[in-house]
Amino acid sequence: MSGKSDFASILAQWESRTEEDDSHRILREKGDTDDLFVPPSISQLRSLVPKARLDLHGLTGEQAVDRVSSFILNERKCKTAKVCIVTGKGLHSKGDAVIRDLVLAYLHGSRHVREIQSVPERYGGSGAVWVILKR
Repeated sequence: MSGKSDFASILAQWESRTEEDDSHRILREKGDTDDLFVPPSISQLRSLVPKARLDLHGLTGEQAVDRVSSFILNERKCKTAKVCIVTGKGLHSKGDAVIRDLVLAYLHGSRHVREIQSVPERYGGSGAVWVILKR
């Protein structure tokens, strides 16, 4: 009879386990959590200031899109979660803000982009965009 209760006890322990990776659990039990990395949630990313910045002032529309493409790929390789792209406000353009519109179109179509944010005025306002990259 004790065999069944042992099995029941083991089964209960097994079913109560979390999805946490065993290596993380072992590190946590040892007190060595320096190696643990928990990526920030989307809401945390939204409130963070970007870690990398690309300034597109002085470029043509085509040059700007090429730079943005390379920048996004490089920052994903570096595991950067959020970047800032300075497009400028288009104040010196004839007509609309050419670079801003082209860059936004590129970003909206990019499979590497999770979210595009407006930038608070103190960080550049409408002259820049913040981009949260996919993992």
